[in-house]
Amino acid sequence: MGTNPRIHELDLARSICIIWIVGFFHLNNYLSSSLYFSDASYLYLSRISIAVLACFTFLSGTLLRKYSFCNSKDVLSFFKKRFFRAYLLYVIACMLFWKLGLVASRGSLVKLLLCVNVFDRNPVQTLWYINMLFVFYAVTPLIDYSWKKPHVKYIVAVLLWLVLISVCHLFRLDQRVLYYFPVYCLGLFLELKPSFINKVPFLALGSVAVFALCLWMLPDTGPSMFLFEILGAVCFISISFWLYRPAMKPIVSFVAYASMCAYLFHRPCYSVFRHLLGYVEDGRAFIPLVWAPLTVIAVFVISYFIQFFYDKALVRLDSKLKFLS
Repeated sequence: MGTNPRIHELDLARSICIIWIVGFFHLNNYLSSSLYFSDASYLYLSRISIAVLACFTFLSGTLLRKYSFCNSKDVLSFFKKRFFRAYLLYVIACMLFWKLGLVASRGSLVKLLLCVNVFDRNPVQTLWYINMLFVFYAVTPLIDYSWKKPHVKYIVAVLLWLVLISVCHLFRLDQRVLYYFPVYCLGLFLELKPSFINKVPFLALGSVAVFALCLWMLPDTGPSMFLFEILGAVCFISISFWLYRPAMKPIVSFVAYASMCAYLFHRPCYSVFRHLLGYVEDGRAFIPLVWAPLTVIAVFVISYFIQFFYDKALVRLDSKLKFLS
């Protein structure tokens, strides 16, 4: 198993993306004075969110490049780490969603826990994405195995994609997984080096221009959205390489560290905050607009400490039981 130095520019990309989702796009559903977007505006904002999730998906693949799969022991080690570092937090989030009425039925909860809800025709909001990542994790050792011929992994990835396409079309399932899977594979295959920054000023400006043009002109169809996701990932990552400065490191590290838990727990946090703050409008509880910035900060602080204490507990348990070694 290799070790890669941390690339802070990628942490910035992750931070920008999680702030967009948690601090703006999803927050609007809980505000007392929601921003009422026109259908056209909402379409563009939704497309930006699709691009943001594509960037997350690409980064999820990139972060797993440090793993090498040469034998069954490597594969088992990978799944153990995914289980203890990610799946258990996901289970806690699922239980919170269920308790707060954010999961419609017991059947949906079971599908979430079994990581098949992403294939449902009406997957659970927010958690469907993490569910999808676990599906991708399940096939990662098969794709990224140390094949004798390096090109075999590309063939395996294409074959798995074709299987997904067949299954989703045959059973008329949610097709978002089809568009994110190739983005995840690109993250696994492409190595982003800090030297990449030398070419970024042109790439950042060019990708923003192309992204904006596609945001405006591309039709809302499958192939177009796949292209849009790729462009979105390139856009956010190249901008992050261009913008990052060492002075940003403390806040970027804080947000990036909290990002997983912020995504998992922001809806339960917002649901609790809107009842605690006690603002009622048309019979529903909302977060007053003036409290929105503090609410977002609170979500990230809570998420940071959930991750911090969870990691601490994991390290303690591992020192005694050695289940991650």
